[in-house]
Amino acid sequence: MIKSFVRLQQVNPGFQQERMLTVQLFLPRSKYTEKQQVISFLGGVIDHVGSIAGVEGVAAVSTIPLSGRAPINTQLISILTAVVLIVTAVGIYGVVSYSVSHRTHEIGIRMALGAQPADILRMIIAQGFKLALAGTAIGLAGAFALTRLIDSLLYNVSSADPLTFITMSLIMVGVVIAASCVPARRATRTGL
Repeated sequence: MIKSFVRLQQVNPGFQQERMLTVQLFLPRSKYTEKQQVISFLGGVIDHVGSIAGVEGVAAVSTIPLSGRAPINTQLISILTAVVLIVTAVGIYGVVSYSVSHRTHEIGIRMALGAQPADILRMIIAQGFKLALAGTAIGLAGAFALTRLIDSLLYNVSSADPLTFITMSLIMVGVVIAASCVPARRATRTGL
């Protein structure tokens, strides 16, 4: 999405914006009930405005090109993506912390039998890593299945962009490992 937003900002619109006038019309539905009535009205407006001296071109569109709606949508999606990443990190931390808290006795016994804190840390992070890989695999499968839905929001970027999928997968695995570190460190300090 961010790559698409950057590319959209670099597009040459192909016209001089300083000499352009846009007007947004809202026709009352009670008066213009048929599509043909709307087309007829807009045709009359185009003919009338086109006959004014100095007017080089007139058109009617349903959405003004590059009107600023796409960047707002892109910014909103970027913000929501960051929120999802934070909520994911907090959720993973909670699950791993809960899991570790229920294994406190097991961890204490392992340490009493000679396991070093580094071994416990490695074991808990490895379990988090396995969960991260499984979650990433499921997430990638779902993402590939749903890419068609966001195609219309992207500009000059494939919805199945491999760099995006690789980057987000690595970020999520990193988040899981980071979220696993705190409960793992706390578990190694548990003394029974």
